[in-house]
Amino acid sequence: MKTRFVNLSTLGLVVASLAGCNNVTEHNVSVYTGNTSAAELNSSAVANRFVENYFAVNYSLTVSDLSGSPVYTRSTQTRSINLRSVQLVDDTFYGECGGYLDYQGIYDDFDDYLDVEVSAINFCEYGERFDGEMLIQGYPDALSIDYLNFNYRDDYYGTDYTLYGDVLIEERYPLTKVTTNLIVDDNLLRQSYRLRNWQEIFDESVYPSERSLSGEITDSVFGSVEVVTLQPIITDYYGQPEAGQLLILGYRSSAWVTFYSSGYLVEVDRDDDAFIDDSDLYGYHYY
Repeated sequence: MKTRFVNLSTLGLVVASLAGCNNVTEHNVSVYTGNTSAAELNSSAVANRFVENYFAVNYSLTVSDLSGSPVYTRSTQTRSINLRSVQLVDDTFYGECGGYLDYQGIYDDFDDYLDVEVSAINFCEYGERFDGEMLIQGYPDALSIDYLNFNYRDDYYGTDYTLYGDVLIEERYPLTKVTTNLIVDDNLLRQSYRLRNWQEIFDESVYPSERSLSGEITDSVFGSVEVVTLQPIITDYYGQPEAGQLLILGYRSSAWVTFYSSGYLVEVDRDDDAFIDDSDLYGYHYY
């Protein structure tokens, strides 16, 4: 066990910054049935569970976000329903190895507004399989994606996630803000994660670009924690963190997560007495 003094002034400022986080829109996350009590961060292994959960959720969102569809690049393939600019979206795409992807809704070319329901029926592409429904609504700079019992599976990598909830993507260059209220069921491990009022801000005004995280992440077994960015996260070309630091706040306990190119360090103060009680180094997982 490793004992080290930590600076409580930083912790005090961060806790104060969380005071406004209680006014949260519930969205679909109210159906979550896992443990929602504040988690006790009594070891680096428990704290790392939340880091792993975030990586898993972030991966599932990345691979299952079908909003980059041909809908926004289409023009001649749509059928006009009035004399101005609103077009009917009615398209079906067939997968390489089975199933289909169906788009139904409207696209307003004048306002660049999209309101489309996406249905995936056993849609298979490059070994990845999608089932379920999504609602995609909004504009290119403010797009909402609502997952309705949406499943992503990749048998090669051994992943199987089902998503419920919504993601709002707002782009105001050089900043992009992604707000997530989402439940992710890991069907293989038989456990769930929840992101509640979770915000990621990407800043492209600097090079390399920086990412800041904040909000609540919940593990179905251990409970919930609040996450705050102390130093913005810098990632490499493949999205793997190379630098940055997060603070995880649990029940009368705290953890610091410091990212390096080779892995990350998790340090835990299990009783908030300003001393590090446990720490460990972890490597990155490639999902």
